[in-house]
Amino acid sequence: MKIKDVEIQQLEAKVARFRQQHGLGRGRSIDMEKLLLHLGVRTVFKPLDGLFSGMAIKHDGKAFMLVNSDHSRGKQNFTIAHELYHLCVQPNFTPHPSQAGRFGSQTDPKSCLQIGLPRCSSCPISASWW
Repeated sequence: MKIKDVEIQQLEAKVARFRQQHGLGRGRSIDMEKLLLHLGVRTVFKPLDGLFSGMAIKHDGKAFMLVNSDHSRGKQNFTIAHELYHLCVQPNFTPHPSQAGRFGSQTDPKSCLQIGLPRCSSCPISASWW
């Protein structure tokens, strides 16, 4: 299901605020492990079942993340960005099971790409991608 341009703009605005609040700028790539330390997210990198990428939990104002260390660095970074979206951007986050690559109509994958990638004026993310 494609999402509307207005939804993309709202997501971009939320992610831009997140990046600005944490001094990430719009045009720089991010060292995800440093960002996790900066945010105080307790993170464990551990070999897990190949289909399991990671998970995040927030409880009493504290955040925890588990990341599959058997995956490539790129996939780990995508997982971290995805889980950071849940922890830091998504309103009213509640843990839920999901299947990697099966996002359906959810809009969070689009935002995790924007958290982890620098803004590029020549390659904007548009609703037509989704």
